[in-house]
Amino acid sequence: GKTGHEGTRVGMPLERIKIIRGVKFCDGQMMNYEPKRFLLWGVIDGIFNPASAFYSKRLLLSILFLVSISGLVFFAAIFQPVAEVENYKRNTETFRGVVTFLHSFTPFLLGLYVSVCVNRWWTIRTDGIGGLWGAIDNFCMMMSLYINQNSEEDKHTRHTVLRYCLLSHALVYKQASEEWTMSDLQEAGMITEEELSILDPLPSKHQVIWEWIA
Repeated sequence: GKTGHEGTRVGMPLERIKIIRGVKFCDGQMMNYEPKRFLLWGVIDGIFNPASAFYSKRLLLSILFLVSISGLVFFAAIFQPVAEVENYKRNTETFRGVVTFLHSFTPFLLGLYVSVCVNRWWTIRTDGIGGLWGAIDNFCMMMSLYINQNSEEDKHTRHTVLRYCLLSHALVYKQASEEWTMSDLQEAGMITEEELSILDPLPSKHQVIWEWIA
């Protein structure tokens, strides 16, 4: 058990992990981020984060070009010479029609956004959490088939594997809520003091547990 823990520590060097403006990277790939950091005015800081799409210079140039074209069209429409009052009213009605169309189109876009949010939540619920729980059930069933003796060693192995699986499941919620207080897990008997001291400085703790199982 101890050798496996030490192997996990060596296999996941902390030098590969970098945190840039609230986003955690491993070898240049984004692992996770702090949601609270990007609320309200934090969105402005997130725009210049390497994980943001706006970090691409090509995308920024494209947006700047489109905004410039929109500005030119706007000023051309505003400052065009108006010879008659009727012509001015006709132009006003045209802009009003555009605004009305956009106003009726907004609920459709919001409906798509809400649908995407719900689909993402359901995917996390079924493929993420549900997939992990299904893997735990299948793994424990295989353990019961292959390690099926009534000896103390086999009982200890089955109990340890089940404990690690439940610990990984619990740590997923800890990771999502950014709550790393382990006292409740210790009281529940899911983790020992020695295991906690090894796990505490490591990132992605719920994934480390599966390294212990392997």
